[in-house]
Amino acid sequence: MGWRSMNKSNLSRRVFALLLLAAAFGVVAWLVLSGILSGLESAVYAALAQLISPQMNTVMIFITSFGSAFVITAVVIVLLLVPSTRFEYGVPVAVSAIVAAILIFALKELFARPRPDILWLVTESGYSFPSGHTMSCTALFVALLLVVFRLHSKQNARLPMLIAALVIPLLVATSRVYLGVHYTGDVLGGLILGALVALLVDTVFGQARSKSGSNPAG
Repeated sequence: MGWRSMNKSNLSRRVFALLLLAAAFGVVAWLVLSGILSGLESAVYAALAQLISPQMNTVMIFITSFGSAFVITAVVIVLLLVPSTRFEYGVPVAVSAIVAAILIFALKELFARPRPDILWLVTESGYSFPSGHTMSCTALFVALLLVVFRLHSKQNARLPMLIAALVIPLLVATSRVYLGVHYTGDVLGGLILGALVALLVDTVFGQARSKSGSNPAG
């Protein structure tokens, strides 16, 4: 298993998936800007607000930290420092994190959506769409998932990573709405765009390694 497995059929599927994700993000962005999601967003927050308590606040603040710049940076640094994970894991994950950070800044400024005018349980700054925590977390875990699926064929390696890549970003997304600092549309955009970034970076790296015809060292 490795970068050489990127054949034309696999590349075509990835390009289709990238286009689908891009279209999905476009739809979410349009729904957000048009205000069509406002009713759904209010209903989702109202449901989550029923759960507010000091204990739940502690849990949600812990969960939301998985999308923080500190945690994302720490994971990237560890992957880059360990020789056995430096190239196959560290480099694509680091690039995914950097690309996600750039897009978060650019898109927040582009859409300039104010944050919810409701009870904030944590302090945040800047604009609301897309959710940076959600997008960063999704990009990180999807990037790791793609690497694990490429390098490992056994389910005992793939299944835990698949569960983590599905559950943790969704939990982070939920925590952002619960904490009152994002709308549902913000986290939906973050989930979609985070997956798109990770897939795009992994595909570019795969194509580059396939064309070079060389295996990564260590």
